[in-house]
Amino acid sequence: GNYLVTYNAYAHPQFIHNNELLISYNVNDFIDTIAPYKCPSQCNDVWVDRMNADTYRPKFIRVPLSLIDPTISAIEEKENADSLINVYPNPSNHIFTVVLAGAAQEFRQLIVTNILGQEIIRKKVQSGPFTIDLSEKGVYYLLVIQGNKQQTMKLIKQ
Repeated sequence: GNYLVTYNAYAHPQFIHNNELLISYNVNDFIDTIAPYKCPSQCNDVWVDRMNADTYRPKFIRVPLSLIDPTISAIEEKENADSLINVYPNPSNHIFTVVLAGAAQEFRQLIVTNILGQEIIRKKVQSGPFTIDLSEKGVYYLLVIQGNKQQTMKLIKQ
């Protein structure tokens, strides 16, 4: 006779693994807001109607990216240990998430250019993940420079 309500749903794109997105959420009893008010079952008699505390702990599930949008997939961790960046989803019709490898104390120069080589974004970053929002459809290039290493990745905005 009670209703459960889910709330605080949050996607954690930094923990994408095996093309599955980690999502956290909470569950709680629904409290009637229409008279006569009814208290959730666990507070009718505190000594008898106790509920398992696990009900109120955050829940985590992994959702395949293909269920969210069949056209997206995450770029899996590369076998190349020298890889500086991981970007997902790519292609994207909205926002790209960028994950940087290496120690968080290391600064990196990040440059995004369009297909003509015109600079769109330039910033110094220290840690990630962070997002890049490109306004127009097209092909872009993301260049990350860290010390004497650099890596370029093509970004496709649909």
